[in-house]
Amino acid sequence: MDKNFKRIQFRADPETLEKINYIAEHYGRTVKEQIIHLIENCVCEYEAKIGPIDDDPKKEK
Repeated sequence: MDKNFKRIQFRADPETLEKINYIAEHYGRTVKEQIIHLIENCVCEYEAKIGPIDDDPKKEK
C-alpha cells in the first residue's frame, strides 16, 4: 500500500452498508472502492461549486 495514503475507520449501520455493497456490486467495485469513489466525487462537486480546496491548512483564507 502507498505510504502517502492515510487510513481511516468509520462505523455504518448494517442497512446502509448493505446498500453501499449493492451499489458497489452494480458498478463492479468493492465496498472500499465504492466509498473512495463517493469521497472523491464529493470533493470534486464541492470544488466545482465553491472553488479549489487549498492543500495548505496553515495558509490564511
